[in-house]
Amino acid sequence: MMTKATTTLTLIMLAALGCSSVYAQPFNDDKSTKDNVVVSAGEKLSKADTIVGYDQTRSTPTNEQLKAAIIRPIKQLFDGMREHNKNKIVASFAPDASLIRASHSGVLKYTDVNQFAESISKRKNDIMDERIIRYHIQRFENLATVWTYFVFYYNGKISHCGVNTIQVVHADKQWRIGSLMDTAYQGSCEEFILDFRIK
Repeated sequence: MMTKATTTLTLIMLAALGCSSVYAQPFNDDKSTKDNVVVSAGEKLSKADTIVGYDQTRSTPTNEQLKAAIIRPIKQLFDGMREHNKNKIVASFAPDASLIRASHSGVLKYTDVNQFAESISKRKNDIMDERIIRYHIQRFENLATVWTYFVFYYNGKISHCGVNTIQVVHADKQWRIGSLMDTAYQGSCEEFILDFRIK
């Protein structure tokens, strides 16, 4: 049986751990969330660099400048992929960063970041457009985790969709990707978009 003192102590401990509040706020770089999740061909790629989602931190809301800085290397990565820009892709990652695909059986496939960037840079005739339809950020000091729901378009058509979990680290006065692991959704991507986009 909990006494009043025990209850008070428990609440104080939860507050100290940052569990007393979770901050969530819709966030949109563009004017219309609806426009950002339009699934269409290449002419809509002008909006493809938009990341929409919301920020979630344990105790103190992340300010807009910090949030923008944390997601900057992720946006840079996807811009680099669309532009076939090897240098931009590599610069998004910290040295010795990892790029991992998790299969549904639990097998992990590791890809070298430089080899990945080189491969993308050579495919000039292909449009590779990864769009984030929702994300969450959690941060502690110089480490942040960005959990994203993505849809990947190949030459204007949906190829696949799924989730990225991206570890972003702050070093040398900038945020860079330390690790990116993704897994593909096995169901309908149209339903995935409806389920996970910001309403």
